[in-house]
Order: sequence, then C-alpha cells, then structure tokens
Amino acid sequence: MIEVITFDLGNVILPFDFMRCFLKLERFSPYSSQQIYQSMLDADFVWDYEQGKISSRKFFSLLKNMLCLELDFERFVPLWGDIFTEDKQVAELIRNLSNRYRLFLLSNTNELHFEFIRRHYPIVEDFQEQILSYRLGYAKPDAPIWEEAIQRAGVAASKIIYIDDREDFAQAASRAGMIGIAFTSCSRLIQELIKYGVTLENA
Repeated sequence: MIEVITFDLGNVILPFDFMRCFLKLERFSPYSSQQIYQSMLDADFVWDYEQGKISSRKFFSLLKNMLCLELDFERFVPLWGDIFTEDKQVAELIRNLSNRYRLFLLSNTNELHFEFIRRHYPIVEDFQEQILSYRLGYAKPDAPIWEEAIQRAGVAASKIIYIDDREDFAQAASRAGMIGIAFTSCSRLIQELIKYGVTLENA
C-alpha cells in the first residue's frame, strides 16, 4: 500500500524556462542570451550553488563577473526567479492527494529559486517534507538524497512513489527501492498512480 507520494518540482509541478531569465540578463551583459546559456552550462559554481556549497550572494558575484553584468543583487533576484509557471492540473492533483497521502517534495534547486517559488506558488506548502538539494548539500541522482527521503518517510521504500520529469532520476529512485514514475503529462501520471493503487477523488 502506498503511503508517501514524492514529487519533483521543476517541469512536474512548475514548468520552467531559463531562457526567460537569460533574455533579460543580456540587457545587462555584453553577451547574448545563447552565450549566457552556454556559459551557465559550463560553470561549475552553478552546480555548487544547487548543492548549497556557496551562498546566494557569492553565486551572484561569480555570475556577475563571468557575464560582466551591470546590475546589482537586488535587481538580479527577481530576474533569476521569474522562470516558472504552474501546471494547474498537477497542482489540483496534489490537492486531491493531500487528503489521503503524505506528500513530499524532492528537488534539485537553489535558495533564490525556492524563495521565489514560496512567494509565488503556495502549492509547495502542501508538502509535509521539502527535501531540497541546496539545504542538504547533495543532489539527485546521488544515493544520499533517496536515503534522506526514505528516512523522513519512516516507511519501507516500496511504499513511496517518486515522480520526476527525468527518466534517469525516476530510475535512480527505483534503484533505491521506491516506485519511480517518469512524468510526461498529468493525465498519464494519474493513470500510473491508479495502477499502483493510489486512490483519487473522481478518478
């Protein structure tokens, strides 16, 4: 019997598009949005920030130097955060599930993004546990993050469903003993949940 349902955040609950940010940043940089995108892919400090190894202000300082940005931290914060939209169907599903199941959030994210999300998307407060890479110091797909989820759940891993838009992360959760589901759409997710015995209203 399923007891805990765990959701990834980005591209499951909140679809995101980094290019929205990069198109705004190029106004303050000599580099184009595409050059900014490539620089971000190649910068190790971006991954360090996701794992909470550097502060938000240190991250901004490194980014500002790399991109020659002519803006301050206070102006940068809303530009960095405004990349998300909410999948209304998934949000409604979460509210449906919250009446019957313990819900966890498990995400690779950073401090500024999650602070922005908390201010603008209250659906994240429906989760009893928030397992976030920047708070823990490690990230998916490494084993410790799955171990953390199982420990907090306090139930057998086989009683936990994990949902992620990345197939490799869903598979990593499965290797840890959980039921990993790769997210493609809300309608498909509902079919998968029902297959595993999850009860939904009006399903």
